[in-house]
Amino acid sequence: MVDVSQVTLDVIEAIQSNKSVSFRYDGQEPIRVIKPQGFYGDFVGFEGTDETKEDKEFRRFGLTNVSDWLGLEESFVVHIEPIAFTYHPTAAEVRQRVIELLDFEDLEYGVEVPDA
Repeated sequence: MVDVSQVTLDVIEAIQSNKSVSFRYDGQEPIRVIKPQGFYGDFVGFEGTDETKEDKEFRRFGLTNVSDWLGLEESFVVHIEPIAFTYHPTAAEVRQRVIELLDFEDLEYGVEVPDA
């Protein structure tokens, strides 16, 4: 069972910031990605659109049936050091060099979490 208080707080924050939440429902796959729009009942559950469906299907989810809570969506921006070429490479050569760097070298990088 998940912490219903944390689920409730995350859903409220997702509504306020127009973000989605991820969770497993009734222990089943797939992981749900829902953009909550509100609660129903006396905070019995929440409702929103399924962001994995093309038609953004509207669904309701009972809090007691949420089996695994992954929480509020987070955004990350990853910066990778520039790669300088001193000649005129082809797209294939650039792609190959990037693959080599990712596979074999320690790249300097940074992760930025944008303000909400």
